[in-house]
Amino acid sequence: NRTFEFSRSDNGADSGNRYDLSAGVGYVIRPRKSDTAFIPMIGYSYHKQDLTITDGYQTRPPTGSFAGLESSYDARWKGPWAGIDLIFYRDRWTVSTAFEYHVIDYYAEADWNLRYDFEHPVSFEHVADGDGFVASINADYKISNNWSLGGAFDYQDFQTDPGIDRTFMTDGTAPETRLNEVVWSSYALLMSIKYAF
Repeated sequence: NRTFEFSRSDNGADSGNRYDLSAGVGYVIRPRKSDTAFIPMIGYSYHKQDLTITDGYQTRPPTGSFAGLESSYDARWKGPWAGIDLIFYRDRWTVSTAFEYHVIDYYAEADWNLRYDFEHPVSFEHVADGDGFVASINADYKISNNWSLGGAFDYQDFQTDPGIDRTFMTDGTAPETRLNEVVWSSYALLMSIKYAF
């Protein structure tokens, strides 16, 4: 019956890795003599986050830094998506926007290295369903027949519904509690120089 946050640590994860794979197919709809194209799409995406958690600092309760933290949290987000791309052509400019809605299957497992009452290397796992969206805008300017300059802004926001937090104890038990939610959001600003052969 917890109603308030009872523990928080703010730590580093500089040595982690992230992998993103997404594939989709669509059909181009472009009316004759139109400078706009619509592309309804469906696809599937897979995202992997392997985090190594170091530089422990306890902020609730405020006891400060602590030594020896080298835990891991490895998460996987995967599932189908549906979306639409809009492309606008005007003179030397090509501007496109995209929106995708994702249905998420979430799974994660962790090794909490400072908890001696937990099993290792898998101390607990998280299982949940969720959803999210990806949005982007992209602009390209054609300098010549072969060269163009471009820029893009990408944003994604995923979150899970309540799920299961299953902890593996050294006494052989595996109690389950409610996983409230997992939230992941990110953005990227990209610049490009393109050469078409």
